[in-house]
Amino acid sequence: MKKIICLTLSFILLLGLCACGENVTTKPAFSAGFGRERVMPDNYTSTYLGGGDSSSRKTEGVLDYLYVTCIAIRDINGETALIYTMDSLSSTNSVFDPMRTAIASATGVKEENIMIAATHTHAAISLTYSWDGLDIYKKQYTDWMISAATNAIADLAPADIFIGSTQAEDLVFVRHYLLTDGTVTSSGVAAGSIMIAGHPAEKDAEVQIVRFQRPSEEKKDILMVSFNPHPTFTEGGVLISADFPGPTRDYIESKGDYLVAYFTGDAGNQEEYSKINEEDHKLDYRQFGERLGQYVLDALPQLTQKESGAIKHLGQTYNAPANKERLDMANQAAEVIALKNSKGTEAANELAKQYGLYQYLEASAIISRTKTGDTLPLNMHILAIGEQLSFVFAPYEMFSESGSYIRKNTPYDMSFLVSCANGAEGYLPSAAAVEYGCYEKYVTRYAYGSAEVFAEEYISMLNQLKTAE
Repeated sequence: MKKIICLTLSFILLLGLCACGENVTTKPAFSAGFGRERVMPDNYTSTYLGGGDSSSRKTEGVLDYLYVTCIAIRDINGETALIYTMDSLSSTNSVFDPMRTAIASATGVKEENIMIAATHTHAAISLTYSWDGLDIYKKQYTDWMISAATNAIADLAPADIFIGSTQAEDLVFVRHYLLTDGTVTSSGVAAGSIMIAGHPAEKDAEVQIVRFQRPSEEKKDILMVSFNPHPTFTEGGVLISADFPGPTRDYIESKGDYLVAYFTGDAGNQEEYSKINEEDHKLDYRQFGERLGQYVLDALPQLTQKESGAIKHLGQTYNAPANKERLDMANQAAEVIALKNSKGTEAANELAKQYGLYQYLEASAIISRTKTGDTLPLNMHILAIGEQLSFVFAPYEMFSESGSYIRKNTPYDMSFLVSCANGAEGYLPSAAAVEYGCYEKYVTRYAYGSAEVFAEEYISMLNQLKTAE
């Protein structure tokens, strides 16, 4: 009897040791967390909007509140990354680099693992055009971003990763339109002209979705959504708004236990609304956002689960040739800008037309080029979670040809595209767009052909990260 008791006790002890050993060797699961803060100044009517000529866009009130969202991810080794998306025109490095440093100091997350992107709404409060109270607002903004990160880290919970995409063809329009006389317009059809169709450059209607599914009943799932059109529905007014990204996330969150972060993808030659399509496309920005949200909801059952893994980051500064076109017209460009400052945009645009320039915008770009060296730096960043999911953060407005190329040639199952991230370098028109003469070609800071070079460089970086230890 004593022998049986001893054997039983030994067996129980052995089970306990095995259990203890298992607890010691089991690694923590991949986890994701979510934080969001409202980013509104104390005085709404003393501010100016970004997008277009900020000097003529003093705010008159609020259509929608603006928010900054932070997603925290942590891998099985304890490596943490923060991915921000904000209701803003762009993430200008001069503004957000000090914020990134402050966030890193407050959270302990490496600066290189903090990605900051903007939805590119043209109705958000400007963080670069000087207005009374801007310095106070930027200080408040930093505090809100730190709070969003702190909350996201506190919200970290085990998560499974699901990815997939869907098409939203009826919500995408090419910005440029081919006319019967062979010209291309992006600002409406002149009297007597006839529009043939959107220019036959590739139109990208893909919506990318990443779902962090959190099994805990106390935690909602986190959705990352990347779509391409410019958020410019409310551009004509002077009311603060997140534009359609706001209604998109609100709609999805109202339909289930989801927390949504919206990102703008390859939007360089697309926008969600065009006066040319006025008769065909009568959605307002809220209807547009809700329809996009429904596309996302419909796609969720088709997402596929992917393995998690180590968080890896790769960043580099790429020195690219600068655009030096039409520097011989610097004197005329200076006249145009002087006229704009004295008599306004309309007079300046008329003089620009006489000189064969694209509005005052090209004149301003020419003056900037005279002060720029032969090369310009471009900060390129990518993140990956394991071997199947990666994120591409482009500090410019990527054209759809480049975005499609990256998605088709990535070594990962998905490369989630984010434009207007970690910088604000403007448009990168594709070779096709340069050939047909879009206005972005006149204002881009980088030499023609750079878009294709950068796309190839991102593919090279993705391959390098995929094979890194």
